[in-house]
Amino acid sequence: MPDHKKAFVYVIAPVSRIRTKELMYQTALKINALKRSRLGTTDWLHVRLFEELDVPVYKPYGVHVDIHRDIIDEAYGWTDEFRWNSDVKKFVEKYPQRKPNWHLMPRLELWDLAFKIMNDPIKF
Repeated sequence: MPDHKKAFVYVIAPVSRIRTKELMYQTALKINALKRSRLGTTDWLHVRLFEELDVPVYKPYGVHVDIHRDIIDEAYGWTDEFRWNSDVKKFVEKYPQRKPNWHLMPRLELWDLAFKIMNDPIKF
C-alpha cells in the first residue's frame, strides 16, 4: 500500500488571495479564537511550523518554500515583540478598510500555512 502522506504537500494561497481584506479579517478571527497572548500566539505558530509540519510546502506555480529556523522572525521583521499578533485581532470588531501591505505577505502566508497544517484552512 503506498504511503500517501509522503506524496502530500501544502500549497500556500496565491498573493491574489492573501492580499485581500477578507483574508485579513478571516485570519484575525482565527488568531483571536486561539485565545492566546501575543507571544503565546507566536509560540502556537512555531509549533505548527517546526513540530507538526512534516511535508513539503510550495507557493503557487511550484516554488518551494524553505521553512528555516528564522522564517518567523523574518516574516515579523525581526521584532521580538510580535505586536501584530495583538493588532490583527482589532479586525474582528472592525473590518479592514484596506488590503494588507506587501510587507505583511510573508506573515500572512505563514498563518495560511499554519491553519492548513491544523486542517482548518482560512476560508472565504
